[in-house]
Amino acid sequence: MTTGPAGQSFDFDARIDEILVRYEPGSEVHNAISKARPYLGAAVERTRNRLGIGA
Repeated sequence: MTTGPAGQSFDFDARIDEILVRYEPGSEVHNAISKARPYLGAAVERTRNRLGIGA
């Protein structure tokens, strides 16, 4: 959730925004990512903390 489709580095919010721009509102991907955003963000934060790289 911090790497783009071409391998570029993103912060979490920029990556989610990039995904939402590519899929129109109402699409399955847009709906799923929108609903999962807080859970995905929490998972990214936990992983970053475990790796010792913080926010």
